[in-house]
Amino acid sequence: MHKVFFVTVLILLCSDLQCLETYPKTLESALELSKDRTNDKTSQHVLLDDGVYTTYGIDATHKQFSLQGSALTEIVMEETGQTKQTIFSGKTTHISLQKLRFAVSDVHYVSIVENESIVLFQDSTLIGTTMIRNCFEVNGGELVLANLNFEFQETNNRIASNIIQFGKFGGYLHVIGTSIERMAISGGTSLFGDKDATKISFTNCKFNQLFVVHSDIPNTDNSIIGQTNIHIEGCTFTDVENALIGCIVNGMNGNGNLQVINSSFKNCINMKYSSDKAQNNDRESVISGDAEYKDVVFEDIISQEFGGAINFISNGKLHIEDCEFKRCISNSGKGGGIYVVGSGEHIIKGSIFQGCISNHTEVAEGGSLYLEGGKNHLSDLQISASKAQVIVSVDGSSSQSISKGGGILIRDWSKESLIKDIIINECQAGSGGAIYIDSVSDRLNVRDSSFMSNLAYSNEGGGAIFVKDTTLIHIKDSSFENNKAMDNIKGSDLQFGNIGIKGEEVNFMQIRKDTIEECYSNSIEPRVCINEYGCQYGWIIDESSLYYEDLSTWAILMIVFIGVGFSILVVVMCCCCCCKLILHSISPNKEKHQSNENKNQQMRSIEEGSMVINPINANQHSNQGNGQPVVIIVQKQSDISNLHQQSNIPVQQQIPPQYQQQQQLQQPYILPQPIQLQQLQHQQPSAPPLPASDTFTPYPILPPQQPSNPQNIDYGYGRQPQLIYHKDD
Repeated sequence: MHKVFFVTVLILLCSDLQCLETYPKTLESALELSKDRTNDKTSQHVLLDDGVYTTYGIDATHKQFSLQGSALTEIVMEETGQTKQTIFSGKTTHISLQKLRFAVSDVHYVSIVENESIVLFQDSTLIGTTMIRNCFEVNGGELVLANLNFEFQETNNRIASNIIQFGKFGGYLHVIGTSIERMAISGGTSLFGDKDATKISFTNCKFNQLFVVHSDIPNTDNSIIGQTNIHIEGCTFTDVENALIGCIVNGMNGNGNLQVINSSFKNCINMKYSSDKAQNNDRESVISGDAEYKDVVFEDIISQEFGGAINFISNGKLHIEDCEFKRCISNSGKGGGIYVVGSGEHIIKGSIFQGCISNHTEVAEGGSLYLEGGKNHLSDLQISASKAQVIVSVDGSSSQSISKGGGILIRDWSKESLIKDIIINECQAGSGGAIYIDSVSDRLNVRDSSFMSNLAYSNEGGGAIFVKDTTLIHIKDSSFENNKAMDNIKGSDLQFGNIGIKGEEVNFMQIRKDTIEECYSNSIEPRVCINEYGCQYGWIIDESSLYYEDLSTWAILMIVFIGVGFSILVVVMCCCCCCKLILHSISPNKEKHQSNENKNQQMRSIEEGSMVINPINANQHSNQGNGQPVVIIVQKQSDISNLHQQSNIPVQQQIPPQYQQQQQLQQPYILPQPIQLQQLQHQQPSAPPLPASDTFTPYPILPPQQPSNPQNIDYGYGRQPQLIYHKDD
């Protein structure tokens, strides 16, 4: 029995294994799709186990589903002999593929993203033997690749090419958080997309050690011209060849727009796509795309094309802001950092160019910048240690070679072009150590700029600036320091190729006025020279003279400030003096008033029926009518009985006993000749209230007798006397 049981179990297990081999896991079964339900609208979220899932292709039209696997979940396409199969396809689909592995080949796509469809390919891996290519097709839909990974079975031979193709309806591609390294790009097309894409964006991606297989690149200009709008933000490109011109994407010189923000390019190489003939006829390929670079760093870039870091050939708009170009080299001889040709608006501001070089065996122009055509605005730039240099050939023949514009070469600009607030130092070229200007248009305005320690080492001169003729520049409020021209026989600061004025009469003073305004220099004379007309001394003011003028200006300002301060001080002092005068005018009057009161005191002394009154001195006559009362001091007698002797004296003139006693105790006043009693007979002033005191009791005073004619009473020089009594001590 036991043997029979075990044999039965083994048979059943073998049957299950055969079933598993005969019926492996399929993607259709995981999604619970059958042939009669392929067009049903459904929305699902499916978790796939580890292992291999096979599929013949899923039509996801009008469906929404999410597939999420693990690190070992792999999806394989069953080949049916068709030319190009697809795992996921359909219109108006929304598919999310997460943590899945896809074995790719040249005979099938992972997905075709059609109109109104969105496919998210997140944390997933593309697996190939030695080549990974043609994995997705976007034809009007939107594909999102987030943290895309590549896996090669042969690790020493890693090649990728055109993993995404775009159909005639274009489409959108978003690459997010993806890192790609140590890979060769083949096939003559870029890794992501081609010229038919609507828009491609890269966000927070890293590309490292990527190079191009040049044997696969056709020798035509059409291979690098596209119409795609490209947005790059927060990405790094390190040791990448042709990053934006065929390796990662075709973003330069197309009818679309390129935008690069907060990214960096380091140790990159831009190799030549086109033939020398096509390169020399570069203006024939000018188109209309725009380009913008902001907060971008280009460091140690070498290019076999024109423009070490940026090659912009378009009639569109170029905007470069807050960028750094360090040690960028163009071996084609034009624009060590930037090469620009086009009739659009070119704005370059807030950027740094350091150690950029334009090299060639025949002509080298624009060590940092080469600008041809368009409306150019350069502002707030720092250009240092840049040069345009001619490399001597092996046979030593370089007599016909020319190097122009160690920092900038600008040619054939439009009106309203402007160079402002730039600093160019330690740059060099054969002519125009800092700037070479060549045009047939209006004047180029140069404002508020500095040119320091630049060198023109050929016999054409222009240590700082070389201008084709005197009608092409107006430089104002700028400084020149220690610029040099070879052998000091040409303009160390400014050299003109010719006069540029028709007619026999030449007004050099007018030429100076039209070209140079409020500039200064400490370079060695001659500073300004004109071919065939010699050198013009004193056209650029000596630095010390300008300092003297500035000192005079400061002196004037100081005088003004001192004058204003002195005026304020005078006003303050006048105010103080006025206040003191007012105080002094009040104090003497007060003292004089007190003195007059003391002098005008009248003492009334009643001794044996007589009254003594102080006469008014001559000084008191001046105070007539001022309303000051006449003060009468009454002395008291020691004996109250003397009051009987005063019975015939008017009541107002009688003295209380207490005051009579006090008068005897005190030394009587020594007064001038008293006023006669007859002078006061008709004066009967009312006695003032006596001062309150615990030791003083006023003598009863009877009401005064009114005079018959009070209006005619004279109290003595218009004053009304008062009785002042001394208290007892």
